[in-house]
Amino acid sequence: MSAAQSAPHVLIIGGGLGGLALAQILRKQGISFEVFERDLNKEARPTGWAIGLHSIIDELESAVPNDLPPLEPFVNHLQPLTLPAQLVFYTSPNLAERFGVENSPSTRIVRANRRRLRDWLRINIPIYYNKKLVRVDETEAGVTAHFEDGISATGDILIGADGIRSVVRQCLLHGEDIIKVAPVGNIIGELVLSDKDMIEQLQLGHSAWICNINVDDLIGVFGGVNEVHTSGKSGDYYWSVAWQDDTVPIHKSDYWTQTATKEELHSFAVQKVRRLPDKLRKIIEQTPVDGMKLKPILYYDVELNKGRIQVGRVMLLGDAAHSMYPFRGEGAIHALVDAMSIGRTISQNRGSIVNTPDTQRILQDCQDEILERGAKAVRASRAVYFPEKEKVTFTGPRMAWGHPSRPIPVKTISV
Repeated sequence: MSAAQSAPHVLIIGGGLGGLALAQILRKQGISFEVFERDLNKEARPTGWAIGLHSIIDELESAVPNDLPPLEPFVNHLQPLTLPAQLVFYTSPNLAERFGVENSPSTRIVRANRRRLRDWLRINIPIYYNKKLVRVDETEAGVTAHFEDGISATGDILIGADGIRSVVRQCLLHGEDIIKVAPVGNIIGELVLSDKDMIEQLQLGHSAWICNINVDDLIGVFGGVNEVHTSGKSGDYYWSVAWQDDTVPIHKSDYWTQTATKEELHSFAVQKVRRLPDKLRKIIEQTPVDGMKLKPILYYDVELNKGRIQVGRVMLLGDAAHSMYPFRGEGAIHALVDAMSIGRTISQNRGSIVNTPDTQRILQDCQDEILERGAKAVRASRAVYFPEKEKVTFTGPRMAWGHPSRPIPVKTISV
């Protein structure tokens, strides 16, 4: 701990986006912290695909230290292209209905490559890797995290930012498993596109496109760029095909896609989209078999309502508190909002949060807000494709990346 840092001392379990954002916020405020990550090292796990940042960009930039470089040029997945971030929806077979959202002065959106965003949040943050949490012990005086390697760490507050399978959450719920699997099958592919093929995808949607044409039992088909290469002539693309399947085991992950071969996955995806327009099928059909992701992700969610967690010195943020289906693209946004909320609470109450009777009340109010907001987002994410189950009726234009969608005209693109 440096001389500039002060109590309380915060243990952050998990080095994902939410945990790292909280670390940066605490660093700016001179509050002592340690970050523990279960991965072997920073390259041990794929960091996932691009995400849309919106509505909180200014607040996030203000919350982190000034020694971080400007956010947008660091993380923008379309650089070196000068195209605005853009998401387009297609709902008609002739692709005539084309609406969506894009970055503009009035609708600020940053489509961030997740690896770049995580690298941005890691700047000047020390991280202890290969630290697998096994238990949390809490007393009136503090909280101790015990790790699989026999090492322990003690602090005043512990934040579980350790993802959907959070060990911290399991400790708070005494081992209860509340993870649920969506009745949705999903297949994912990755490929590199260049020249004419890349231009065709950029015209479908600069950042990404979503097809909601109602054929068979398809829920949605997604295609998007994860990162444009430095030449600007090619890029890493990915896609997913999702369909409703009520046979998916709701509390388990033993679904056929988890044991299928790459050949089986590719063949099934091609067959599933056979009735879609040629332009939307192309990215799937031209994906090499080696580009198929084995064990495609299943869609999980975790819903914890306000008051479900009784806070002493331990709190949850991000997927540990409210994992949600990706249908609204809001998971990362809520994790970052959580981090700012916790960071603000700790900073504003640093003088009374260590060893006073107010500690539990201060942290409980913050956690309740996180759970209430998160549970609402979890239900809204379910309701995108299962409105009847959530008893939700959507009115007005479709929302995406925090903004109402509008008609998006096709523009000529060159790279």
